[in-house]
Amino acid sequence: MVEVLVADDHAWLRSSVVELLTAAGHRVVAECEDGTSVLAAFLRTRPDVLLLDLVMPGCTGLEAARAVLAVAPGARVLMLTSSVSGAAMEEARALGVAGWLRKDDPPSLLPARVRTVAEGGTAWEPPVGPPAVR
Repeated sequence: MVEVLVADDHAWLRSSVVELLTAAGHRVVAECEDGTSVLAAFLRTRPDVLLLDLVMPGCTGLEAARAVLAVAPGARVLMLTSSVSGAAMEEARALGVAGWLRKDDPPSLLPARVRTVAEGGTAWEPPVGPPAVR
């Protein structure tokens, strides 16, 4: 069982994510509705994986990831986003984030990606990086 902290400012989406993860046998140990509460929730619960929305009030998912990774460099972070920005994803990789999931990806991908990240893997699909040289 993977313990997960879920942070998203949309309550209905957060609830759906919690249901998906719970149904897959994972345990949600904390829910945050904004980026500013992520660090305290992480320190209180020490989850295996943080699932962070990229855009949240207070501070972004990247800012929350930066704060967590500053105090726990080995923390496993998976970003959740509705809009894929190459620059944001590159920044996430540079911070040490383990992967990302688009909100329009099939819901069935979520539990598997959480497990992959918890086990030390990455979830950068499709690959994020510079275009191939032709």
